[in-house]
Amino acid sequence: MKQVMTFSAFLWCLLAAGTAGADPFTVSTSIVTSGWFDCRSTIPCTGEGTSSLTFGGGTLTFTGVESTFDVTNRANGPIVLGTFSVSEGFVFPSHPVPSQPAVRFWLSVKQSTPVPAEMVKLWQLRNGTVQIGIDHFSLPLGNSTQSGYTAIVYDLNPFPFGSQGTLTADVGVVPEPASMLLVGTGLAGALAARRRRRGVQPAPLHPTAPTV
Repeated sequence: MKQVMTFSAFLWCLLAAGTAGADPFTVSTSIVTSGWFDCRSTIPCTGEGTSSLTFGGGTLTFTGVESTFDVTNRANGPIVLGTFSVSEGFVFPSHPVPSQPAVRFWLSVKQSTPVPAEMVKLWQLRNGTVQIGIDHFSLPLGNSTQSGYTAIVYDLNPFPFGSQGTLTADVGVVPEPASMLLVGTGLAGALAARRRRRGVQPAPLHPTAPTV
């Protein structure tokens, strides 16, 4: 999970650095979200494959949204993707192996503009909180947008999310991979120059192992 979160932070650093000197760019997008659950292993629950899962006398429900909003080449948010709610009497199930997730949740995001696209991602939850899953996803912009931007990235906020409350994301358009590479090398050069000005020697690319 730490690796995923680090990637997400790096991605937003690239976005901020890559657009610092760029003209503002805005695109309108429309999405519809939905979600469904199932229980793992021999956990007795009903409603698998639907947006409402019943266990322990109560129900866990995900309610999607239909939304249209503007996205820019800066991080925008939070954008609501849906809400989780539980009825009285719901107790989050436990896996027979305590360290394993008990419930799986799929999120579907269908984009109608700027180009039709769909994304389905899976998260696995233990004790009501995500244990396995990514913290971001992307949808395409298509070929009709400003050159250099190819995707809309959704960065889940907060992550890991729980099975109660609102699921939101920070959203922004990102440049094509070649532009991101240039931005990355630019960041590396800037960091190296800062180290030289401060008289700090850069760490070796392949540090030697400590002597035992």
